[in-house]
Amino acid sequence: MEEYSEVLLDTNILTLPQQYKIDIIQEIKALAPGKTLVTLEPIVQELKKLKEGRIGKQMIDQGMIQVKNFDRECTDKAIIEYALKNKTIVATNDKELKEQLRKIKIPIIYLRSRKKLEIEGI
Repeated sequence: MEEYSEVLLDTNILTLPQQYKIDIIQEIKALAPGKTLVTLEPIVQELKKLKEGRIGKQMIDQGMIQVKNFDRECTDKAIIEYALKNKTIVATNDKELKEQLRKIKIPIIYLRSRKKLEIEGI
C-alpha cells in the first residue's frame, strides 16, 4: 500500500459521521495508515448544501482533511481523474462510482453493513 499516499473522500463518505455515527477519520487511518486525507473543492461545495454534511464540513474546517483545488465539470470525473493522476485511494459509497473505480483498478474504501468501513483493491 506504500505506493498510495492519499485517500480521497467523496461527499457520501463525509456524511457518514452524521448519518451512522461512524468515526471516518479513525476508520480510514486504521485501513490506510499514514495516508493523507483529501477531498476536492467541488465535494466541499456539495457538502455545504447538505444538512448531513455538517460534521464532515467541520472536519475539513479543522484541517483533518485537506482540500485540493481540482475543479471539473462533473464531480465523479474529477474524482477519477484526480485518483489516476495522483495514485489515490478513493473513499466513496456511490455505487456507480465504485463500479467505475473497480474497472480501472483504483482501490476503494466504502461502508460495509452500515457499521464499518472496508477497503478493497489493495
